[in-house]
Amino acid sequence: PMRDAGSAARAVLAERHLVTRGFGGRPEGRAAVIDRQEVVSAMVNEEDHVRLQCINPGLAPLSTWKLARRVDREMDRNLHYAFHGDWGYLTSCPTNVGTGLRVSVLLHLAGLVREGRIAQVLGGVSKLGLAVRGYYGEGSSPFGAFFQISNQTTLGQTEEDLAYTVERVGGQLAELETAARKRLVQGRNRRLEDDVHRAYGILANARLLTVDEVMEYGSSLRLGVALGLVDRPDMSTVNRLLVVTQPGHLAYAFFGEHASEVGDAARADLVRGELAAGGRV
Repeated sequence: PMRDAGSAARAVLAERHLVTRGFGGRPEGRAAVIDRQEVVSAMVNEEDHVRLQCINPGLAPLSTWKLARRVDREMDRNLHYAFHGDWGYLTSCPTNVGTGLRVSVLLHLAGLVREGRIAQVLGGVSKLGLAVRGYYGEGSSPFGAFFQISNQTTLGQTEEDLAYTVERVGGQLAELETAARKRLVQGRNRRLEDDVHRAYGILANARLLTVDEVMEYGSSLRLGVALGLVDRPDMSTVNRLLVVTQPGHLAYAFFGEHASEVGDAARADLVRGELAAGGRV
């Protein structure tokens, strides 16, 4: 039950994409069901009575949809969904009517951003009927070169078609990003090397860091690690930093689930400690 979770704990769930960002703001009458691996979760009384979620790493919309379908069929044995023969599942938001399915991939497109091609590429994605959103999906702005790609409509296509479309487009974007990164490292790109090492230097030495700064510098460092421009930290350390420095995680780590927001000094301390443990460039 959301009313039993502290404010920091509710923020952690949102930052891990296990509940939506506004879900914990009005905790009464709401609950979250989450498996231990944080792959399958469900929100009770969010926008609709039940919102089932499945999350996997990598480009895996089709296999993730199949998992969601299995869980959904189990739930269907005991729940009576509002369903119309012509319109499909009847949801609170008209844009979800039909299959009721949203399929999303989260992509780090730092190479395309650096090349100045991101607006053109994402404009093409929008023309395919897909939505481009920020790190936290609907209502969030892109930062740190992270973009979420999702289907816009849920009516008129099968669930499998929706999952296939997002996986196919996500794969095409990954290929474009890979090509952009190869072009960036052709020859000796001093500007890119400088940006990566500056990002590391700031993260490893700063005494005050905002969330946005960690995401921006962390994005540059992540690109450098992927391109082999730095030996340390490894990718898992960078990925971890992008999560544990979010406000809810930070507050929970320092003071527990009922903590209020922790300041930028504590965030900088955490980053320095993580990078020191992961080794230097």
